[in-house]
Amino acid sequence: MAEEKTPETSENSTQNAEQIDKTRTQFFILREIIGTLCILILHIFFTVVFLQQVYYTGSFSSLMHFSYETMLVIFILMRNTANDVSENYTDWAVGILGTILPLLLRPAEVPMDIAFLVSFQIVGFIISVLGLVSLNKSIGIVAANRGIRTSGIYKYIRHPLYAGYFISLVAFIVQNLTMYNCMIVGAFIIMQLMRIFAEEKILMQDPEYKAYAEKTKWRLYPYIW
Repeated sequence: MAEEKTPETSENSTQNAEQIDKTRTQFFILREIIGTLCILILHIFFTVVFLQQVYYTGSFSSLMHFSYETMLVIFILMRNTANDVSENYTDWAVGILGTILPLLLRPAEVPMDIAFLVSFQIVGFIISVLGLVSLNKSIGIVAANRGIRTSGIYKYIRHPLYAGYFISLVAFIVQNLTMYNCMIVGAFIIMQLMRIFAEEKILMQDPEYKAYAEKTKWRLYPYIW
């Protein structure tokens, strides 16, 4: 015989559900705070290293990388609260690593600013900035739905921020070529590709993004991917 639910039982179930939601929200906020603090601490060390390099060598490639990472951290600090955030621990690890890895890059002892590679850095920088401006406060660390963006450069590719990032970082690495930097960028590219799939898994649950993805087919580069 099925157990009859009393008003008291229903009330207890509602309270338990509310308590679980409250605990989940608190845990989410704690993870966001820890992730943000890690990024801020690393950015302090990053700033010291890169500004010293720029001051003593006048390296433009280092200045470009520093400028972009600093702007990105500022946007992250101003980000909106997400409507739907992934609770997958792998997605959290990928998001945090994908954000902090570029902060671990280091300029070469003898910088090698090459004109056409600097041009690539500038192009990548511009693409990423257009993506950041379009996203505005909808940027985030972990895969989430912070609002759908379909205007500006997002009319042409779905992930302009990453598209520009890849171009500028590869150009920076070639001018600051060390085995350490190559390993960092290799790991970064893997993390960002995983990040793209994690973000789209969340965003595809939104009918607006699903329609947008059908219209805007290219994730990073037109006619490539």
